[in-house]
Amino acid sequence: MLSGFANIYLEKVIKEAECEVDDSCEAEGASQRSMSLWVRNVQLSLFSVPQAATLLLLNSASRASIMSNGLFAGFTPAVWLVTALTAAGGLLIAAVVKFADNVLKTYATAVSILVTASVTAFLTGVAPSVGFLQGMVLVISSMLLFNVGPPSNTPKQESKGKA
Repeated sequence: MLSGFANIYLEKVIKEAECEVDDSCEAEGASQRSMSLWVRNVQLSLFSVPQAATLLLLNSASRASIMSNGLFAGFTPAVWLVTALTAAGGLLIAAVVKFADNVLKTYATAVSILVTASVTAFLTGVAPSVGFLQGMVLVISSMLLFNVGPPSNTPKQESKGKA
């Protein structure tokens, strides 16, 4: 439920930015300043900085490691690559939400998990569990059901011929 609320709030924030750009939404007669997708992402990400800093400073071993080796000790090129991919993924998610909606984003996330797990299973030779396969069937089924339009409830027109 929390993830759903977070997705809805993210969609609201991003779509309000569109509204601000074309001046279609005015708050009490005054037009609000427009903000780019980049600025919105920075605003939303700033909530994690105090939490991460607090968790780092609460642990005495972490504090000692930071004091002796610096904040980015142990960051290898592979770690920087994962960090860059995560940041790019966040921007891509924001773009999907801006131009579509959070339902499409949720389905795209589920499909990416399925594809990643399937490729990993193929490359490593480790078969997915029965629970994973059941989840995969449910995700694919829900996507098919979501994309099928509602049934047509219009009654057939009978021709009333004159006898």
